[in-house]
Amino acid sequence: MNIKRQYLWWKHNELDAMLSRIRTRSTFRCLLLNFASGAECNYNSPFSKSPSDHRTLSSSRSISQPLTIGELLHGNSGRIYQIEEILCERSKATLAEGREFVVKNCLKGDFEYQQELQRRLASHRNLRTFVDTIPDLELFVYHFLKDNLLQFCQRNLPVEIRKGILKSSLIELAELHDRSIIYGEETANKLLHVTSVRVSDLEDSVILSPGAGIVGGELGKQFWRSPESWCKAKQSVSSDIFSMGIVAIYIMDKQMISYDGLKSEDFVDGEAWNQIIMRHISFFWIQDDYLEFLDHIGEDNPFFDRVIDMVNEFKGPMTPVRKWSYLDANFRDLVVNMARLDPSNRLSVREALEHLFFGSDNT
Repeated sequence: MNIKRQYLWWKHNELDAMLSRIRTRSTFRCLLLNFASGAECNYNSPFSKSPSDHRTLSSSRSISQPLTIGELLHGNSGRIYQIEEILCERSKATLAEGREFVVKNCLKGDFEYQQELQRRLASHRNLRTFVDTIPDLELFVYHFLKDNLLQFCQRNLPVEIRKGILKSSLIELAELHDRSIIYGEETANKLLHVTSVRVSDLEDSVILSPGAGIVGGELGKQFWRSPESWCKAKQSVSSDIFSMGIVAIYIMDKQMISYDGLKSEDFVDGEAWNQIIMRHISFFWIQDDYLEFLDHIGEDNPFFDRVIDMVNEFKGPMTPVRKWSYLDANFRDLVVNMARLDPSNRLSVREALEHLFFGSDNT
């Protein structure tokens, strides 16, 4: 299919300072050693004004200088933490006296911004917000949660439990979107499971003005990323919805539809953008949506011609999710409308929660 249309490129509000959020952050597992004198009675909330005599590291140091195993960190609350190990995703942790924490850094200059963002969300028990800070190193301290849904959903779980997990995840995403916060990290391993679902990695989130978006960066991990994010076009809360649609398929059907079946030769520099975007287009194919997606990218974007060429050269048939008859019909309709190629046609998260798939479900 050759596209012979005139496309207009319009300028969107850009948040240039936020584009570097894609960089990898450091994560460390810490064990709580003790409390400074009087810390518990003087510090009732991680978001209250901290007493001026709380102990912190005396020297200011960038996190680019690596922390060492066994190093002590003095929290703003008066707590003292000891570095036990550098965490990789899905690393196994052991408990020490029932207290275990994860310490995460943020980008230089982003510390106060992230504190304010997470303060707004502290009352929501299923959003993992920080419990302490290490101000001199611009570190956030979180409770360590062992399981994530990437692991948990591989178990043989009843449909009712899977549906409850999906609904809980959407409820917490709605709390972000109601505050014009784009999460940008919808992946199955960012949804943590203990006895409930908790959304983690809020330090990757961005507060947007109404109608604004992020342009020029790629938010999220590649297998869950929206097509407009791959194309570095405008990303907004609707990009979260697309990614959540991909996560929904994983929760309900255990499929990573952007990853399953990829071969090593499909990856260039660790990524497989063309393979993944073509899957997006095939799985959620509606021709009018595809054309609107191209409008959204804009012809000045280098991905504009790349996407058109890729679709023109595509040999296989389109395999839209709406025709995957083995999936529940209501679930298919939900996912298809969450993950439409045209960002403006996607459901809002509140609309997704009202979908017939959930019915009168009270999970």
